[in-house]
Amino acid sequence: MMAPRYPANPRRRGGSGFNLLRLVTAGFFTFLTAGARAASSPPKVRRVCLVSPALPWTFGPYQAQMYELSLLLADRGYDIYFMIHVVANSFPAGMYRSYAEVKPMVPGIVEPPRGFRLDHIKGYVGKDIHEYSKTSGSFGEGKVMFSSALNKLAATYKFDVIITLSDIVHIIP
Repeated sequence: MMAPRYPANPRRRGGSGFNLLRLVTAGFFTFLTAGARAASSPPKVRRVCLVSPALPWTFGPYQAQMYELSLLLADRGYDIYFMIHVVANSFPAGMYRSYAEVKPMVPGIVEPPRGFRLDHIKGYVGKDIHEYSKTSGSFGEGKVMFSSALNKLAATYKFDVIITLSDIVHIIP
């Protein structure tokens, strides 16, 4: 069996279980992109925005999976950006180029663990998704993402791709 590219960090929750996740994610991504790579020349650097419920170093399976995906994509030459879709975990709308820019905006923010790799993340998007799609009533304020709002964000920040990982009830086509 192939050894995982990123060894498990014993200080992170999940321990060696992340090795399997990395291996499966790498295989799945390779499967999805193999045809495109074979049919064309190498892609130019693309801007990819990963949307998850909270910052990638906070506890949660969605955050852990998106973080692992971000490492894989960055290693393949993609520019990685993160957007938080849960209002309570987010920060003011806008593009922030580093965690250092985000930190003063959110009192009590969870610090990344020592040695947690952040150098591949080119930026963090605030709660722009909820500025484009004000929701209330049965949806609740800031609890859903509209596809139209994701498209507006892609155009605003010139993202080539937005990848979301969320419960399906949080996305409205």
